[in-house]
Amino acid sequence: MKKRRIHFPIEPCKRTSGKIELPEHLPSLHGLQAWIGRRNAGKTTACVALLKRYMALGAIDRVILVSPTYESNRESFAPLKIDPEKDVIEPSKTTVGEIMAKINEEMDEWLDYQSQKKEYADFEKRRKKDHGVFSNSALLRWDANGFLDRKKPVWKRSDDTRPSRLYILCDDIMGTIMLRMGKGQEDFVNLCIKHRHVMCHDGVGYGVSIGCLLQSYSSTASLPRPIRENLTLLCLFLNSDKKQRIKIREELSDIPAIEETLDMFWDYACSRDYGFLCIDMTAKKPENRFRACYDEYLTL
Repeated sequence: MKKRRIHFPIEPCKRTSGKIELPEHLPSLHGLQAWIGRRNAGKTTACVALLKRYMALGAIDRVILVSPTYESNRESFAPLKIDPEKDVIEPSKTTVGEIMAKINEEMDEWLDYQSQKKEYADFEKRRKKDHGVFSNSALLRWDANGFLDRKKPVWKRSDDTRPSRLYILCDDIMGTIMLRMGKGQEDFVNLCIKHRHVMCHDGVGYGVSIGCLLQSYSSTASLPRPIRENLTLLCLFLNSDKKQRIKIREELSDIPAIEETLDMFWDYACSRDYGFLCIDMTAKKPENRFRACYDEYLTL
């Protein structure tokens, strides 16, 4: 093989859409995350524990839950402070449309606040500069916004430089119309693929994160392959099905030494009660990719 080089540098973009600064020990956001295990394996407990940590750091402000079984799982999801009237959605063909409506509503609210904030700053500037001589249209507009009562616009979060950070959590959706072939599945796949690029304004994609709790990795009406192959975090609970394990190894084949390590790490991680193997696809260091639960890194 003969080789000849020319000067053709490739420079990566300095800004990534939907990137949230987090401590190194936490899986990155925004992300596509999945917890896979049979019933009573501990999926919900493990998921909620991670989301609680994100919320404590301000990396998640609001959780929208897609689930047909919320009523019987209220206590499990209570730490996430989900509004059952506003943020619980039944899985259906229109679910993604409902999610997008909530995402757009959140973004519109923040943009409206930014507009009011800018107008209030202009009001304060003109009030000091023009000595009380204003046009009727300006007075009417300021009165409608409450500015004449010195009502300054206030954002509902402590950080007003961004819209609320949303996490879309899907539980017990396996076998529902959301994941069966057709429009429901197509819309969900599309949302998952573009999750970092929604909530866009002025060249910035603020994005959302999506997580799924499922009983099977690749059964019929489980996560479609385009989503599985783009997961940023995969948590695997006890599963002795050889076909499932082979499937997972095949789809994670780009991870070095996955053939030799997966079964060993998986069996060890699940040897403790409610244990699971945590695979962080976006870990900055190779030695931080595998964990037993969230608290024990595994390497060869």
